[in-house]
This record gives sequence, C-alpha cells and structure tokens, in this order.
Amino acid sequence: KYSTVSSSGFYYDSKQKNYKRIRQGEYQIDRNTNEVIRAKNVIILFVRNEPIVGDKLGRQELHTTGSGTGYYITNGKYEEITWKKDNRTQQTRYFNSRGQRLTLNPGQTWIQIVSPDADIRIR
Repeated sequence: KYSTVSSSGFYYDSKQKNYKRIRQGEYQIDRNTNEVIRAKNVIILFVRNEPIVGDKLGRQELHTTGSGTGYYITNGKYEEITWKKDNRTQQTRYFNSRGQRLTLNPGQTWIQIVSPDADIRIR
C-alpha cells in the first residue's frame, strides 16, 4: 500500500509459475498487449524516502544508493535479501541470506520499491 488511495500486489499463478500484478484491487493490464502483467520474479526493496521539498504533487525522493533489505519472490516462495548500490550509475547488486550474489530465475523481473515502514504481506 502506497497511500490511502493506492495499493498494488502480485498473485502467484501456480499453473503458469509466475505472478499476476494487481493494482487498485484489479489485475493490471499491459496497454500494448491487453494482457495481464506477469512477472517470473518479484524483488521488493525497502528504500528510504521523503517528500520532495516544494513538490505540490506529493512526489517522493527515493534513496536508492547505499544498502538495505528486501525480499526475492519466485516460484511461489520468498527469501529475505540485502541490496547494495555504491553510486547512482552503478547497477544494484542483490545478495541472499548467506551473503552470496543472488541468481534470478530466467524471465521478467519486477522490482518494487517501498518505504522501510511499508505494510508488506507475503502469504
């Protein structure tokens, strides 16, 4: 949930072995294909954020450099991960609970950035 009016999520499709994206309580449709958006992998990153000073639309500044925690979700399972990005132009690196570089399953990956105090429910 991003605010009192905006929420999103994913539901696992065990037959297709991927996740269908939900937005505002309905499956999110790709405007180009008219099909439900699906992802093989979902990465949730907890990232510090704060309102952009003077922005009248309430947009947030996301601090995506540094390090933090998150989840890697794939094949109906999840695991806690850490992430690290030393500078703005560097690729974000993901690590499993043993400190090893995370290897993603082949397929589309959706990266969901959320506030550290976000209400995340994984079932």
